Amino acid sequence: MDKGNHMKTTLDINDELFRQMRDIAQHDKVTLKSLVEQGLRLVIKSREAAPARKRAEPVVFKGRLGFTPEFEGKDWRAFKDEARRR
Repeated sequence: MDKGNHMKTTLDINDELFRQMRDIAQHDKVTLKSLVEQGLRLVIKSREAAPARKRAEPVVFKGRLGFTPEFEGKDWRAFKDEARRR
């Protein structure tokens, strides 16, 4: 366990979460402080291990405006029917 510098702080914790935390600490015979530190270490470790997400580039289609000749003047039913056939 790290015996380095320590900082005191105050946390507002949801009542139900606190009850669960207290029960776990009593069951495992550890302090609330050590339980909070374990949780924080797990979160930090999981974020460090997670690969960085790449931002997706937008898909851009170049072409003319409007529909292809086979769909000019048709309603959405024609689009649905064609999509189902493919």
